[in-house]
Amino acid sequence: MLIITFITMFQGSPPFPAPQSPPPPASPEPQTQRPAPPPQSPETQRSAQANLMEDEEVFEEIRRLRLERGRLLQKIKGLEQQQNSAHTALEELTQLRERLQQAEAERDRLQTELEELKAGQVIGASDSDDDMLDFPGAEKLLSRRSRESPSALDEGEADSLNPTSPGPADPDTVAELRRQLKELALQNQELVLKVQMLEMFEKDDTDMQTSGPDFVPTALYDSLRREFEALQEHYSQAQASAEASSMAGEQG
Repeated sequence: MLIITFITMFQGSPPFPAPQSPPPPASPEPQTQRPAPPPQSPETQRSAQANLMEDEEVFEEIRRLRLERGRLLQKIKGLEQQQNSAHTALEELTQLRERLQQAEAERDRLQTELEELKAGQVIGASDSDDDMLDFPGAEKLLSRRSRESPSALDEGEADSLNPTSPGPADPDTVAELRRQLKELALQNQELVLKVQMLEMFEKDDTDMQTSGPDFVPTALYDSLRREFEALQEHYSQAQASAEASSMAGEQG
């Protein structure tokens, strides 16, 4: 009885819901196909090739202009260096001319001093001869000296007959002055040569600026600079030696 009641209740209950299947996926919309570009005509292809070649020519021209610009900049820099070298050479030429004038003035001064010393010795010798005529036996001595050749008289006898001479230091002073005079004459010749070389360099520099501005003679400029420095040092030494000998002569 209980079993029948249970069966009756089971039959009267609502049925279980059936599982629902997933909805079918939405079908993709058909893609719209783009139309293919129309084929280019031969004229269009030739025009494109011509444009490409023209672009390449333009790029090549730009590259060439850049190279030309770099070359011109280098040339401008070289001309500026050449101009600076020319100004420096002109300044050194002016200094050399001034030193040449100083050397010539020093040479003239030493030559004048040497002539004065020689004139003083001659005057002193004539005065001493006049004074010696007052002593007994002087006429015989002078007559014997007059018979002798002038080359037979050495500097010692001339000094013994010249009581008004400055003393034994005078021959050394004269020899020193002569040596200084020779050195200054040699220095003068060297300065003249250097001035001529710098004038030739200045002329060549002017010619190069008018004819060939690409050439800068730096080797010649460096050589002239070294020679000028050596010459300047040699001139300073000669001038110091001349001043020292002049001071020694004045003190003697």
